[in-house]
Parts: sequence; C-alpha cells; structure tokens
Amino acid sequence: MSYVERMLTDGDERLTFNTDAPEFGPAVEALRQQFGSLDTTNWHSITSPQYSTVYNDDIVSVVFKVAPPYVDHLDPAAFSRKFFTRRGWVYDKVYTFTSPSANMLPIPTGGVALGLGRLVSVYGQPGDDDFEHFKCLYFMHQDHSAVEAWAERPLPSGKYSTFYAATFDTENGNTMLRMKTYCYDEQGPLSDWDVYWMRHAKKRGVDI
Repeated sequence: MSYVERMLTDGDERLTFNTDAPEFGPAVEALRQQFGSLDTTNWHSITSPQYSTVYNDDIVSVVFKVAPPYVDHLDPAAFSRKFFTRRGWVYDKVYTFTSPSANMLPIPTGGVALGLGRLVSVYGQPGDDDFEHFKCLYFMHQDHSAVEAWAERPLPSGKYSTFYAATFDTENGNTMLRMKTYCYDEQGPLSDWDVYWMRHAKKRGVDI
C-alpha cells in the first residue's frame, strides 16, 4: 500500500502519498504542467485530485513539513496548499488546534473536537473568492454509528482507525455542507490523530 491516507466524501475517494511513494513524482509533474515551477522541498505529501462540492473544483492538496512564517499569527498546528485544477487557483489551508470547550461548531454528542481548518488567500497567487467562512471541524468519535446518525448518511470506516471532518458555512447558520471520513486500515504516519492532538493539548496546558 503506497498511500498513507484514504479520505472519502459522498463516495468519492482521495488518496494521500508521501514523498517516497511512486505516485508522488507523477502527481507533482501533473501540477507543474498546469501551475509551472513548484518547489517541493517543504512538501510532506500530495493527494490525488478530488472534486469538492463546497468549492466546485477538483482540488489537489499538498501538506507542508513546516508552515510558512506568514501564517505564524494564526498559530497553525498544520498547513497545506490547495491547488484548484479547474480554475487554476491556489489557496492555503491553515489547521488550528481546538478543544471540546473551545469548539463552537456542531458536533455529534460524544465527539471530541480536535482542530479547525480554513482556506486563506495567498498573496500573489490566483484566487478570486474569500472562502474563510467555510470552516472544517476535525473530530474523533468512539461510536461510528452515532456519527452516521448525526450526519444522516452511511459512512465508510477504517480497519485500524477512523476520523471525521465536517465543513460548515459559518455565514449561513453553520449549515453542514460536506462530511469527510478519514479511513486507515493499518497504523501509519497519519493514522493516530488522537495521539497528535494529545501532544498539542499538553503543550498548551489543555485539560484532557
């Protein structure tokens, strides 16, 4: 298995490949054909394209090893770049730590809020719209069926671990627009969100 993460939404699959995967080079080259020269030295992984119903585009996601300094004021826990392959737009996605007591977005009863993600415009890069009101809540839950009942749809699951994200429109009553499920069939570099969250929580003095 060369991919390290499988994310599914509405039956559409997105795979994530680390830099040592055979799929990494061809995926980067496909982006270069459209977006020109790209410096991959700070890239941790790249995904296959996936259509987003929220942004109405096919998006390739690249996770950075280290967030660039210009987002330091947002206190990122992780950072990725989004390539909109239909319109040629480029946005950054900033992921910030959150906790159950700080979370203000809907979550199924018994769920634990882990982080928030939002797109921010990149200076000098094409992108005509402000998407910051779309926020993704990343969370974990011990009862998969409870998440399915809350989302009002069947959801896939991983053999080793399963985590979740819901995208909300915060300008429209926190309407849920998209449900994403992250499925891991074996332990790997991205499969233990709870462990990473606990590390961040302890560093921030959050009661867990």
